[in-house]
Amino acid sequence: MDTCIKKNLIATCSSDKTVKIWSYSNAGGFNLEINQLFMDDALCVAFHPSGFNVVVGFPDGIRMMNIFKDSLVSYKNISNIKNCREIVFSNGGHLFAC
Repeated sequence: MDTCIKKNLIATCSSDKTVKIWSYSNAGGFNLEINQLFMDDALCVAFHPSGFNVVVGFPDGIRMMNIFKDSLVSYKNISNIKNCREIVFSNGGHLFAC
């Protein structure tokens, strides 16, 4: 699970092969915005500080994804890092570590 610094968003990943993006408001509580199903288990997730991108760890590598209105779209696959279980962006968002 990770939270977004600039927006009221939470990202979760699970062994049920989903990555979910939740929004939060004081009036409405938690609302599921995106529920994306993948072929492999999602092992870890991290929000970019801007709230427009996430990076997700899978058994076969890491995928960088854009967040659109109702889906996550992969734009970069890094296949030489496998089974990453912890991932985090730097404060500026220009680096991430896993």
